[in-house]
Amino acid sequence: MSINYKSIGVSFSRSMQPPSSYYLSPITDSSSNLYYQTGNPDLSPTTNSNLSIHFNKYWRKSQFSIYTNFTQRWTEDNIVNKTDIDAQGISRSTVINYGHGANNTLNIGINKGYHKKDFNLGTGINLYAMQNKTPLYLNNAITQTTTQNIYLNLNGNASYKELIQVDGGWRINFNNSFSKDATYQTNKTHTITTYLNLKWKPTHRLVFQWNNRYNTQSNPNPGQKTKWYFSDASMAYSFFKAENVELRLSGYDLFNQNKGSYQFAFQNQIFTSQNLVQKRYFMLTISYKFKKIGN
Repeated sequence: MSINYKSIGVSFSRSMQPPSSYYLSPITDSSSNLYYQTGNPDLSPTTNSNLSIHFNKYWRKSQFSIYTNFTQRWTEDNIVNKTDIDAQGISRSTVINYGHGANNTLNIGINKGYHKKDFNLGTGINLYAMQNKTPLYLNNAITQTTTQNIYLNLNGNASYKELIQVDGGWRINFNNSFSKDATYQTNKTHTITTYLNLKWKPTHRLVFQWNNRYNTQSNPNPGQKTKWYFSDASMAYSFFKAENVELRLSGYDLFNQNKGSYQFAFQNQIFTSQNLVQKRYFMLTISYKFKKIGN
């Protein structure tokens, strides 16, 4: 069911999600000698109910816009893993229907623009918030886990003709995970990014660009940095009357601080990954732009 009036809308839906055939199979998967998984043919479908409310409005004359969206989801007969871990670290799991869960999400965006002759200015704020509650069954102990995520982005930009363009902002991503009865450890992680990008075109043939990011990360793995600065720059020049040939010199990660680590918290676990990444390097490129191809 959906009702919309001008900039406001409300919708509601209800559905059932059947369990996968893998979850229904009574055969034990023993391909790993440390993890045994057995299906449950008596599983019931999970029922989902969704409520959504949204508001979107743009005032063309003042170049002001706002959007909001709130979603509430309820689930019944959740399909969860029932896991037992013995003293040797061997896990034996099956799947069961248990209790109910809830998920809330909120999106808010506010943007304002300004234009006068050759000058443009814009600013905005975006907020995303999520809370998810699900049951967790481990070693015959059942508890409800809560996962929270907040993402906030503040940004601004300005330009004058094609001569100069500047944009920058601040982003924060906060994650929190805990259990209802405090049986499991509370996990908190957050990352903060400050960025500034500059594009300068002193002539119609010459273009300079400079991009910067400053990142901070809480409780990283041993040996990982808590702060790092990433910067790259380029200079390009266009040749010939049609300006269809461009020569560009680029430098990436000028301060040699690039890293390939990532970390976030979910329920009672902290996920981390670290990959090989390319650090500081320079590149010279020549590109040809086709004005017309065929008819």
